[in-house]
Amino acid sequence: GWREGERKREETDRLCVLFFSVNEPGNMSFVKETVDKLLKGYDIRLRPDFGGPPVAVGMSIDVASIDMVSEVNMDYTLTMYFQQYWRDKRLAYVGIPLNLTLDNRVADQLWVPDTYFLNDKKSFVHGVTVKNRMIRLHPDGTVLYGLRITTTAACMMDLRRYPLDEQNCTLEIESYGYTTDDIEFYWKGGDTAVTGVTRIELPQFSIVDYKLVSRNVVFSTGAYPRLSLSFKLKRNIGYFILQTYMPSILITILSWVSFWINYDASAARVALGMISENQSQISEIKVRIQKIKVGIQKIKVGIQKISQNSEIKVRIQRSKSEFRRSKSEFRVKKTYSSEIKIRIRKQKVKKNVLFSCLSPSACLRLQPCCVIRYSCRSTDLLALGVMVLSDWNILTGRVFITVRKLYIYRKLKVLHLQSENSNSAVSIRSKVPESVSAVLSENTILLLTR
Repeated sequence: GWREGERKREETDRLCVLFFSVNEPGNMSFVKETVDKLLKGYDIRLRPDFGGPPVAVGMSIDVASIDMVSEVNMDYTLTMYFQQYWRDKRLAYVGIPLNLTLDNRVADQLWVPDTYFLNDKKSFVHGVTVKNRMIRLHPDGTVLYGLRITTTAACMMDLRRYPLDEQNCTLEIESYGYTTDDIEFYWKGGDTAVTGVTRIELPQFSIVDYKLVSRNVVFSTGAYPRLSLSFKLKRNIGYFILQTYMPSILITILSWVSFWINYDASAARVALGMISENQSQISEIKVRIQKIKVGIQKIKVGIQKISQNSEIKVRIQRSKSEFRRSKSEFRVKKTYSSEIKIRIRKQKVKKNVLFSCLSPSACLRLQPCCVIRYSCRSTDLLALGVMVLSDWNILTGRVFITVRKLYIYRKLKVLHLQSENSNSAVSIRSKVPESVSAVLSENTILLLTR
């Protein structure tokens, strides 16, 4: 404790010296120029001493808390301050005898080790109020890269001696891509590289010991460095004595009292039997409730994922429908000069649709090649377009009309044709069934007959 306090005071003094010296106008500009020179031309793709000896990366961990140890999921959750140290000669500087603590975003512009946790299930770097990571440069090029991480790591447990069991939970740290030819891992400070373990308190476990291991592992792609932090957890028997053993012993002793009760007092014996039986059932119910809680937690996580996916699908569906609506909605003027909106509902193209003319004399008054605009006499106004009269026969009363973008819709019964150049008009009745919507393409031939 005394050494830790002394170390913190020394760091505070250094920071104060840095603050008062760097904030002078001349020194501030010099520091800015130095940082710009370090980052200019820096290639993040290449490791330090590329082509030379491997980079030695030291690691240290300050354990903040062990949040949960789950026998059901076979894992544990650990929050820690994870520091990595290495030397990059490209970042060495002169003229400033102090360390430079830079903004956390500078880490994206520097090479950092590709460290990952081998037995990790889910991890994240804290981001309140800013992303919890630190970059500190030393004059000789040494880099300190610190992160505040919460990780859920797998821990295979042997529960055969439960609740008198002991478990070993490890945290495996390894390089993902760099082999031992490029990078080496070691615990900085030896056995003192991990701190904060002694102040951790768990409701069901006690941390008996922890062990640090450094070794190389060989795969088909090469040999990789690996560091291991192993916690030895011993289950607190006192917790289970109060929660499990004592209630069971008391219930058993209470059930023996029935042997000292007079055999005529059947009501008392039945009451004692029911109490002991109910108590055992309550114990089973507690276990089931605990399992149900774990299941509910998993269901909540699943629902969150499903809701996220469904929200994305709904947004895509909405955007598609809005796009279709914007393409298919247009404005049309009715014969009564009132303006309405029609949603086009296109179906299969049908050609040579037959119409019967209700007024043959009106049909004969139509002139060849005149443009005919038509509107629907129905209140739903389900037709719109332009037709061109292509041919007609006075004797047979047959009129052929070439369609220019004619749309016929559901419930189309009576169609009113109006010539553009004259007041002649004709009403025709569609042979298309009411329940069918049709779209006629350009140059489709319509036959008007008596």
